Amino acid sequence: MTSVEDFREIVSGRQKELSDLNAVMKKKSAEIKELKDMIRYGEWYKQAQPILREICSTKNAKKKEQIKSQNDETMRKYYVAKRIQNNSLSNLLPDFVSGGQRQKGKIWIK
Repeated sequence: MTSVEDFREIVSGRQKELSDLNAVMKKKSAEIKELKDMIRYGEWYKQAQPILREICSTKNAKKKEQIKSQNDETMRKYYVAKRIQNNSLSNLLPDFVSGGQRQKGKIWIK
């Protein structure tokens, strides 16, 4: 580094590297957040399984409604988790099944 111009070139190169790294870090942070959310939804889904088994094994309709009302918050979380997990899986599966060929929401299989 012998002149001001050399210094400016070095600084601009470092700034470009820094902005590239910043973009990568933002992407990784978003992926981590999404994975943490999926873990949380999985836990909600798992928490509701015993309640769902009890509801399915009960034949009395009034008893079923009573169980649902007693576990309202857990059931709401379960339905949210189920909807989000189904959407996430449906976004992944068509590409896998169709070999990556999707057009306008339809699956085109070779």
